[in-house]
Amino acid sequence: MSEEKDIELKRLRRALTEEKVKTSILTEYSRFGLWEYHIADDLFYQYKSLFGNSNGGNDPISNFRENIISRGVVFAEDLPEFERFCYDMEHGKDEVSCEIRVVGENSEAALVKFEGRLIRDENDIPIKYIGRVLDVNCEINEVGDMSDKLDPLTGVYNPASFRELAEEKLKGANRYRSAGLLAVGIDNFRGIIAKSGVEYTDYLQKTIAKILSGIAACERDSLVARVRDGEFLMFSMFDEISSLDNLAKNVIKSVKNYIFDGNTCTVSVGLSTFKNSHSLEDVYAEAAAAFGEARRSGGGCYMSYSPAMSMSSYNFLAENNEDDDIISTTASGPAKVYALILQAFCSKNNKDKLVCLKEAFKTAGELLGASNILVYSDDHGHFVRNMTYNASGEPEETCPRVKRTLSDSEVKALLLNKGKLRLHSGGEKINGLELINGAICAEIRTIKYEGEVREFFTVIFNSSFELNIQDVQIIDALENALTKMFGEYKKAANELAEKRLNQTIINDHRIEGFSIVPGAYKVELIQDSAREHYNLEEGDICYKKMRGRDTPCENCPVKQLDCGELFAASAIYVPAERRWLDVSASIDTNSNGEPRYYVSSTDITDCLGKVNMSDTLTGLMTFNAFTAEALRITSENKNIHRFVAVINIADFRRINEEKGYETGNSILIAVAEVLKNSVSSGEILCRSEDSRFILLLKNENTEIFTERLNSLMQEVQKQVLRKLRITIYLVSGAYDMESDSVGVMGGIDRAIRAQKTVRDRAYFHENMLAFFDKALREKIKERRYIEANMMTALENNEFQVYYQPKISIETGKVVGAEALARWIRPNGEIISPAKFVPIFEENGFITDMDFAVYRRSIADIRRWLRIGLDVPLISLNVSRHHIADDNFCEKLNALIDNIGVPHKYIELEITESLLTDHIEKLIETVTWFKERGYRISVDDFGSGYSSLNLITMLPFDTLKIDGGFFLKNDLTEKNRKVITSVVTLAKSLNLETVSEGVETQTQVDFLKELGCDMIQGFFYYKPMSCEQFEEILRNQSTSVATT
Repeated sequence: MSEEKDIELKRLRRALTEEKVKTSILTEYSRFGLWEYHIADDLFYQYKSLFGNSNGGNDPISNFRENIISRGVVFAEDLPEFERFCYDMEHGKDEVSCEIRVVGENSEAALVKFEGRLIRDENDIPIKYIGRVLDVNCEINEVGDMSDKLDPLTGVYNPASFRELAEEKLKGANRYRSAGLLAVGIDNFRGIIAKSGVEYTDYLQKTIAKILSGIAACERDSLVARVRDGEFLMFSMFDEISSLDNLAKNVIKSVKNYIFDGNTCTVSVGLSTFKNSHSLEDVYAEAAAAFGEARRSGGGCYMSYSPAMSMSSYNFLAENNEDDDIISTTASGPAKVYALILQAFCSKNNKDKLVCLKEAFKTAGELLGASNILVYSDDHGHFVRNMTYNASGEPEETCPRVKRTLSDSEVKALLLNKGKLRLHSGGEKINGLELINGAICAEIRTIKYEGEVREFFTVIFNSSFELNIQDVQIIDALENALTKMFGEYKKAANELAEKRLNQTIINDHRIEGFSIVPGAYKVELIQDSAREHYNLEEGDICYKKMRGRDTPCENCPVKQLDCGELFAASAIYVPAERRWLDVSASIDTNSNGEPRYYVSSTDITDCLGKVNMSDTLTGLMTFNAFTAEALRITSENKNIHRFVAVINIADFRRINEEKGYETGNSILIAVAEVLKNSVSSGEILCRSEDSRFILLLKNENTEIFTERLNSLMQEVQKQVLRKLRITIYLVSGAYDMESDSVGVMGGIDRAIRAQKTVRDRAYFHENMLAFFDKALREKIKERRYIEANMMTALENNEFQVYYQPKISIETGKVVGAEALARWIRPNGEIISPAKFVPIFEENGFITDMDFAVYRRSIADIRRWLRIGLDVPLISLNVSRHHIADDNFCEKLNALIDNIGVPHKYIELEITESLLTDHIEKLIETVTWFKERGYRISVDDFGSGYSSLNLITMLPFDTLKIDGGFFLKNDLTEKNRKVITSVVTLAKSLNLETVSEGVETQTQVDFLKELGCDMIQGFFYYKPMSCEQFEEILRNQSTSVATT
């Protein structure tokens, strides 16, 4: 009984101590914040705010240290002091304090002092702190006279001092860090001046400058300047590009949420980063370009710079800003070329545009030290050469240049494949291109429009040297300029053609147009020609009234709109009228905002006679001739069962490059001959492009057709090998035309989609055939859904981290875990990694998702360490995209170090397939991480074709045996031998082994007998949430402490 009284007495004393501390705080200061920090739960409660009245209803702040830092309210220079304060509390120091500068609501900055006192429980264990936050009310910026460095209106830096300080920050140790520039502009600034006057806009700029300064103060190595009325620059160092994105979002949100004398305001932001030797002028030009694009899209948002946007955005900025800026025509390097290009696109007169652009090429040629620059433009299928810069003054025919022995179409094919080329007189030869007249080096760049090569230009050098980063930037600027110029030209030409076409349509009775209600085929709007030709009335069902049918037309493009397409077109043969119609359909809304399908048809009967009927190389039909004939025979003979087949020669580009175009053409001719001899009456084929052949074949059923097509591919292989002594492999896709009514064009499209599922491989050792079926249709639909939602999912934190534990066979304890991504949608839908990971690997989004997983996992480790758990090794997966990224090592290492996790807790899992890709880069990456104390594991070992030599060369720590050996819950004799070999190999190399996919006791016993170190699989644990895994760690830590 006395013991219980003693405990109660201790509890009362503790409560009394707490009240005394609170009373002392309340009576001693009037401006303060009263707070409690609960150590075990890492929760911070604020009972009285620094700038307001008591409010016990404030939500607690969880993960206090990380949460406050992530909010960006503590001045960057004061973060070490704040970190020390948190460390003291987490480790139970009796009294804690710190003075830091913070940015509060409405961007008010203050110097505050945290003070706290430790409270212990009845067993003398530290449980919480009670403390206060005092407003010390000091000036934040204690600096001398800086009037010559500051903007007189807003007090932020002026452009000259901003440049000086930014360049200083890029020197020294910081040169190894990343830096970025934000161009920030007030939206509709001139409109605000006109409406509210200069006095109000001065106030607006001062306030926004204060907001930006507050944000910059909480970032490491950040600066703010006002460059002109309504426009600011922010410079910031960062470790991850996502930090720069978050900074831009913070700027936009902070300004948007601020109330300016009862009004609101928005800003647009453009981002760019310093790349290698980029100067401030270059980065500003890019940030300004991105800013213009953000403004163009409506404002109140941010854009990151990309080369495609540069010229259009420069033009936009020039129209909206008349004052001088940091860019000037006296700038050097790429900035000077940018300025001249900017001037070109700001010119209203086309003649002036060309003069400025030619001057830009001349300046570029001088800066590069080039002999000449030649531009080749497509003029009705033939390239015409134009000299834009000539250092020697020699005639075009005798000056150093590139000689072409290829036809114009072959040049287009080569450039479409390569994009850009670099020739050197002593380097690798490229068939069909030759340096002449003393040319030593040449850089060739391609101008594409709508997927086709429209122009290319050559930069010729008569001496040998390597292009540096500045040279590449200059040539990039020229490429962007020509791309933009050609785009503007085509846009203007298309607009003119559209105007003429619309006028023609009004007067052309061959074009018949109308709109229908989706799903009902009920006619609404009707063009006069359609009304007259078919006696069409509103409310008619189009296929009944126009075609006399009881069901919709087989080839109607409306069916593709029902499947989710926005536009579709097909040619339809109408036997009763003996004419061909080109029918197109698109989706839009009517005046009430309701969806409608708009259909138009054009009589193209007279045009078909003008179609080029045969391919000049193979003698087969052209694609246009094929589609016309296919539509005719399918319309006239509807009861015949047909298939569409698309056949490609695998890896044909490599064959062209290694064997030459002449050999490639010989292969195409040989393939065409075999295919032509295989078709019978009522069947047709064509060569549509490159090595693609399309066939429309008759067959009774899929089984017979499959046998026929496989035999045909084998015969093609046999004849090519016999004639040319070359082994080729064929990749085919097929579609059963009776599956549903999508028409010939729809059938070709689906056959190509089926072919794509087996075409994109690194190597081939047999012919491949795939059919478009329901499973593929669902897979395509599923892919569209995943890609449409992946960015939103990343922004909304829908990718959750699940942990699958690794168990020590010897002790049965959790000794590690693999961090895995799980996609959980807001409605509770769970998307399997087996569905989204392959898509992300293909489109490159895997890098963004992985870093979200990395960030969450590393933060979890930090939290577990802080609360005293025994944290095991956590494995992070690394994809081939990461290995190819030159900045991956630094980015991941910076993320881990910034959160504060020792490297020994992290293991990087490299999939076995990566051991045959990017070998040199892989060795460099693995070695880099190993030297910094990380552990390295080979994942899925035994599933691919890894080099055992690499296993012995690289500093791996662990081999993970592929879970495929344990499928179907059994162990075949073959699998046992392979697993035994892997474990024996690992032991001989002093590597640990992990077997994944283990599900039965038999498998566990076998692995234990072998001496395998760890097991990962459903037998012990499935992947689990962070909370579930943490509970396992807590229980395990408690068990260890008890023993």
